[in-house]
Amino acid sequence: MSVLKSISEKITDSRGFTLTETLSTIIIMSMVGIMVATGMTTMARVHRQMTEYEEAQMLLANTLTLLKDKLIYAKPDSETFSVESGTLTFEHASEGIIRLNTVSEGTGGLAISYKKDGGFTAPQPLVGYQKKEDIFTDWNVTYDDDHFDIDLSVKKKENDSIIELVGIEHIKIVPVNA
Repeated sequence: MSVLKSISEKITDSRGFTLTETLSTIIIMSMVGIMVATGMTTMARVHRQMTEYEEAQMLLANTLTLLKDKLIYAKPDSETFSVESGTLTFEHASEGIIRLNTVSEGTGGLAISYKKDGGFTAPQPLVGYQKKEDIFTDWNVTYDDDHFDIDLSVKKKENDSIIELVGIEHIKIVPVNA
């Protein structure tokens, strides 16, 4: 009975809380609020990084697929075939003469253009759905005997520096006509 009587007295008491109880509650709630805010900030940062990494992986996979689709039908013995510092010009079995190059070093990504009317068309991104302008593809290509050797990466421009997010080295693509 004494417990019920004690609870009944506290409910009917009109004195309120003491200053110590009020300050303790405010301090505890502030600490909980800081922890929640820190956790939310960390969660948002990690989510942004993971999303960026996933987009980079998808961009790398799609770029690699499109490169293979084009290079497998290259004619390396044609007179238009050339590989120079990030630019590859070749004759495709069904699409004519194609140029693959980096649009602008450090920002543009991989682009494709076709030879028409004596000149090349304006370079178009090889993968056209690139969502962010600060993420781009980069490559290094060589042709050895019977195959292309490609280093492909996805990079990010951040604060005047370039960071590689994902990459694959020494991809071997053997043209059908080699």
